[in-house]
Amino acid sequence: MSPSPITTPSGSTPSDPEELRRDIEETRGELAATINAVAYKADVKARAQDKAQELTARAAEKAQAAKARAQETTQQLRERAPQMAEAAKGRAGEKAQELLGQARGRVQEKPGTVAAAVGALLVVVALVIRRGRR
Repeated sequence: MSPSPITTPSGSTPSDPEELRRDIEETRGELAATINAVAYKADVKARAQDKAQELTARAAEKAQAAKARAQETTQQLRERAPQMAEAAKGRAGEKAQELLGQARGRVQEKPGTVAAAVGALLVVVALVIRRGRR
């Protein structure tokens, strides 16, 4: 049995030895790339490590972005805190004035009830003081 003639990818037989060498080198390169790809696919551990590194890098990027956003938000809140406190203080003062006005109105409506409540409070205080001395 005679060996089959060498053919190029196009199906023709190269006549020039230099062309034949180029074809052989090209084929070797393609074969090496194919073997490397198959070996990588078969190496599950290496692929898992590559994926773990990729995910770790992605998680680190997201953590860094979250940290930057948190710092930015903190800075904004620090800048706004005095104004927010002043506004809250103003609202609290307004609410206190409103409640004081309501209390004055009730006292004026029923002064006898208020006097009785104050009297009862004084009796309780006197009893507590008296017990404390015994």
